[in-house]
Amino acid sequence: MMKSLSGKMLLAAGLIFAAMSSLTLNAAGSSGSMKKVHHVLLISVDGLHAVDLDVYIKAHPDSTLAMLAQAGTIYSNAQCSLPSDSFPGMVALVTGGSPNSTGIWYDHTYNRYLLPPGSTKAKHGEPGTDLAYDESIDLGYNEGKWGQKGIDPLANCGAEAIDPALLPVDPKTFKPVYPHNYILVNTVFEVARAAGLRTAWCDKHAAYDILNGPSGKGIQDLYTPEIDSPVPGKGGDDYTKDVADTVTFDMMKVQAIVNELNGLDHTGKKKVGVPSILGMNFQAVSVGQKVVKGGYADAAGTPTGELVTGLDSVDKGLGMIVAALKDRKLSDDTTLIITSKHGQSPIDPEQIKWVDDANLVPFLASHGITAYTASNDTCAFLWLKDPSQASAAADALKSATPVYPVWDKAAKKNLFEKDQTAATWGTIESIEFGASAYKDPSGTGRFPDLIVKVSHGSVFGKPWKKIAEHGGFTDDDSHVALLVSGAGVKTGVDPSSVETAQVAPTILKLLGLNPSKLQAVVAEKTEILPGIF
Repeated sequence: MMKSLSGKMLLAAGLIFAAMSSLTLNAAGSSGSMKKVHHVLLISVDGLHAVDLDVYIKAHPDSTLAMLAQAGTIYSNAQCSLPSDSFPGMVALVTGGSPNSTGIWYDHTYNRYLLPPGSTKAKHGEPGTDLAYDESIDLGYNEGKWGQKGIDPLANCGAEAIDPALLPVDPKTFKPVYPHNYILVNTVFEVARAAGLRTAWCDKHAAYDILNGPSGKGIQDLYTPEIDSPVPGKGGDDYTKDVADTVTFDMMKVQAIVNELNGLDHTGKKKVGVPSILGMNFQAVSVGQKVVKGGYADAAGTPTGELVTGLDSVDKGLGMIVAALKDRKLSDDTTLIITSKHGQSPIDPEQIKWVDDANLVPFLASHGITAYTASNDTCAFLWLKDPSQASAAADALKSATPVYPVWDKAAKKNLFEKDQTAATWGTIESIEFGASAYKDPSGTGRFPDLIVKVSHGSVFGKPWKKIAEHGGFTDDDSHVALLVSGAGVKTGVDPSSVETAQVAPTILKLLGLNPSKLQAVVAEKTEILPGIF
């Protein structure tokens, strides 16, 4: 991609580098030799595909993203964790592992071992419970009373903003299972803290307490404003309904990062020192890909409407962060890693079709099979009451005609015209058995019995509610951007096939720490990213 940049583009980028004291920052050069850095800044631009980064840089040669790309390595063939959900995607970035070692499959699942919320030693039923680590466990969520007990949902700080009464219960201890209790391996934050380094992170739900790792103490400054809390004056709408509101939400986290780069905590009120590992996620691109007034104009990934707004806001936020690095004279000692927890599907607007998954459980029930369903976004996951019925359930689904009613637009109709006249039936691409596709490291029935993959472009939900989603296994779901820029990094495009799980050991290596301190790295033999060292 970078070879295709015009001379004008390179000149413009060069001027930006000079003006901002450049982030070539002790670049490693062609040999890849490097010095240890003292700060790694990890950024997840949720939904950002490799093609999004390519298209944006070519269209904006004077952008912060273009400058960072010119000063670093773009991995053009990077894949996120599968399935491509926010939870396994983010967990992979900081553990170096897939669900096979982390035990983290999705943010909304079913667990055969744990007890439902509210269970006690004196009063409980059989093991097995729906498990949601999202906004639904926040204090005040169930009553719609955000901010109860003095908790401001925009000032959340991880576990302290979680209502223990809404958490599943461990049948051995009868204690609530917080997200950090649920992950099976340690994180880069825990390794850094053990080495005496400071850590910080910003994300969208209090449930990102999971990144603290099993110790519950990996992140010293965890800031988790709730993206699904109501926007003031918007009649109850949350920050995902309008990209302009999502941008406001993202900028709160950008300001937190700037405060931390200034040696303060995320509030900007307490002097604590600059973290060695810090970072955040941007949501505006993901929302811009989903809303009807956004998305793409074509299969080549040309952004439209609110997606353009989202991409521009991310570049602006990154510019603020780069400026803060310069102001604090941290540029020569910081490496930035920009990637994504997940992609978004479909990119091609001609491929969108909506799948009504309401028939799944009733259909299986009509065949004498009791199923529990969890998150169905671009793929369907099913837990069965009797796992031995998995083969029979798969056969029933494959033979059903139809299985999924799909709403698709008529040929050559405007994507944004709400036409539901072209009713067709979706197709099942494949059905996999969870027990063979993934090895549950917990042995407690965390992973689904059936993984139902449907035709590309299928989005579970009501027509025209969303025009894209993530959570499956397609290229659009998983082919994400990955850019490493700054201190200790050589420049260019690396076409190697890499996984975002390789970010975790790379972070430790950059900081002079031992990647083998990460349990998932050892278990899965995860390598550092190629070409940096």
